[in-house]
Amino acid sequence: MLWAILFFSLILVEAFIGDFSALTISIGALAAAGVAFFGLGLPIQVVVFTLVSAGFLIFLRPYLRKKLVPPHKDFTAGSFIGETAEVIEKITTDKRGRIKIGSEIWFAESSTDIEIGEKVIILEIDSAIMKVVPQDDVLEELDKLEEKTTLDSKDSSSLNLDLDKKDILKKEREDF
Repeated sequence: MLWAILFFSLILVEAFIGDFSALTISIGALAAAGVAFFGLGLPIQVVVFTLVSAGFLIFLRPYLRKKLVPPHKDFTAGSFIGETAEVIEKITTDKRGRIKIGSEIWFAESSTDIEIGEKVIILEIDSAIMKVVPQDDVLEELDKLEEKTTLDSKDSSSLNLDLDKKDILKKEREDF
């Protein structure tokens, strides 16, 4: 009875903390309840509880976290540089449009006209406006950015594309 109460208590705790530690320990309590059901003594129940809980905590919990917990995503504006987005409002050379990246919608500018539905690469962010190029034109624009002088670290109004991302994009283009 003690192990069943512990099992249900740990399941309740897991519902609030959600990191799978209480869940894995509750499996140990369930195993100990099974041992108690067959009439084995308390010392054996405690050993089974400890071994099963430790085993599941060490081996099952990391697997569950890897499979069920999404990785942390940095949602600062700078994290979007180099990412692909979709145009949802036409962008022209003289008029801002809008793009969607994930669930975020941003204003965007480009030096070329880009139609709705086209994929773009985010190169820079100036205030709350993304500077984008069509996915097909990205390598040309990256070469231009590379020639630009690097911004003073005190100027946070605009961000440059990391050159490592340029190399990755070039390799993806060559593989394609």
